Amino acid sequence: MKKSARRKINKDIQTALNFFGFHVGVADGVLGRRTKAAVSEYQAFQGVAINGTLSSKQRHTSVSYTHLRAHETSLHL
Repeated sequence: MKKSARRKINKDIQTALNFFGFHVGVADGVLGRRTKAAVSEYQAFQGVAINGTLSSKQRHTSVSYTHLRAHETSLHL
């Protein structure tokens, strides 16, 4: 996967974490210590194994839901 594509995915993950209240700061596409801490908090909240790295299922679920909510919000403006 290209670096730019990976960074976009990371940014989407960070945006989703921020949306759900697991604050990473600015969504910049870099998975630093704040992002890993937020992922761990998210995993604890979900009751899954805490390792600081999202599984593909966790990533898909959180990012998809965020996009859905953003779309619903834009429809109500």
